[in-house]
Amino acid sequence: MPSAQSLLSAITLLAIAPSSWAVKASEARPAPSFSEEGVPSYLTRIISSPLAWIASDIDKETVWEAASKRLAERSGRTAMPSVSRTFKIPLNSEDTSGTVDIKLHEPSLTGDNLGHKTWVASYLLAKRLPTLLPRLFPGIKTSTETHNLDLTPYTKYPTKISQVNHQHPITPPTNTTPRPHILELGAGTGLVGLAASALFATTTHLTDLPYILPNLQHNVSQNAPLTAPHSTVTAGPLDWSLHHHHHHHHHRNDEDDIRKEEDTDPDSLYDLILAADSLYAPQHPEWIVNVMGSLLKWDEQRRARVVIELPFRSEEPPEHEELRGRMRERGFVVVEEGEEVGFDDWEDLSAEGGQLEVRCWWCVWRWG
Repeated sequence: MPSAQSLLSAITLLAIAPSSWAVKASEARPAPSFSEEGVPSYLTRIISSPLAWIASDIDKETVWEAASKRLAERSGRTAMPSVSRTFKIPLNSEDTSGTVDIKLHEPSLTGDNLGHKTWVASYLLAKRLPTLLPRLFPGIKTSTETHNLDLTPYTKYPTKISQVNHQHPITPPTNTTPRPHILELGAGTGLVGLAASALFATTTHLTDLPYILPNLQHNVSQNAPLTAPHSTVTAGPLDWSLHHHHHHHHHRNDEDDIRKEEDTDPDSLYDLILAADSLYAPQHPEWIVNVMGSLLKWDEQRRARVVIELPFRSEEPPEHEELRGRMRERGFVVVEEGEEVGFDDWEDLSAEGGQLEVRCWWCVWRWG
């Protein structure tokens, strides 16, 4: 009979590595060097076996637990145990060899905690940032440029990497471009906001519902070495439904109202608002547009931007049309938009057992 150690070695070989959606589907998930056929029943037999020949109860528990994890990995993403995976974001869209590697923890998905998974729209939007942000904010400093400046006198590093709010501001030399203030709505695991802060010198605030926050804050802390030298990253709760009643009939065309609103607290307004795959309920388009309308800066040059990326969950998703309509009503206009395809690992993947192809719509908006 196999020892506990040899059983564990065999079970470890059956682990399915979490995907990080590399550029091509073929690269994203290497074919296992064994046939999947028979693996679920092999694992089930181990789990149901008393393992009587193994003396140690602790060893038995370890084997059962390992086999259960391997079985869960084969039961679709909802049954998978918590995973940590690394997302490679190219520093430069032309040359994809240099990357910022963002490591994210995703807890097990339970109930409707969809914010605990990194969705493909977030990955696609994160990969567009190296091209998009310099266009939106000419003169924005990349992280490599800021590394070349002598930042020593201006930098306050955190005493503990685990500090949740990584506020270690750099006082920039007077001739530099100010860092854009960025807000991510429905940040989930934090990929988009963290990518922005790792690639460029920014002040970024990642938000989501309170029950998503502990994991989001963990991911902010875990990636502090990538963002700390040049960016300020914070995470906090934001419930869109609370903005539901504010400015209900307020259109941005009324400039006096806008100025009044800016006067109240200009520091809480943002140059850029990011949102990826953030519409899950019928009321979300209305709520998110109210939040964007309340929190996006307004100036004569209309420089502030909203960038949204959403998957097509059907051929003509009603939530896309509703969002467009509400954005227009609120006084926003489209600057540019497009479609692209990415690969996701949701549920049982595609029929061939590869990754599921997902079409996404992205759109950049400004005040009209």
